[in-house]
Amino acid sequence: AYTMNTVSDWHLTHTPPDPQQAIDVMLGIIERYPYFNYLRAACLIKSGKAYEMLGMETKAIECYRAAHESNGTLTNIMQLYYRMAEDRISRLKR
Repeated sequence: AYTMNTVSDWHLTHTPPDPQQAIDVMLGIIERYPYFNYLRAACLIKSGKAYEMLGMETKAIECYRAAHESNGTLTNIMQLYYRMAEDRISRLKR
């Protein structure tokens, strides 16, 4: 949690939180460092959660799907991200 709070420039933990600013920061990180698969998946999942905070479920699902599809080599941590994305897609589609 600490790492992702740092990555999102703490915009999700400020009072009041600023989910859109956090999303902008994390999507910018993905663009700058596309070769870091773990970071990409984590930023997409956290961005999806931030979109949920904004009530933007369609955008959240897009982020979760992108994280789900971005898993190349399924190492242990990537398997975790894969399952997290899968679970969140299922939950939002109900």
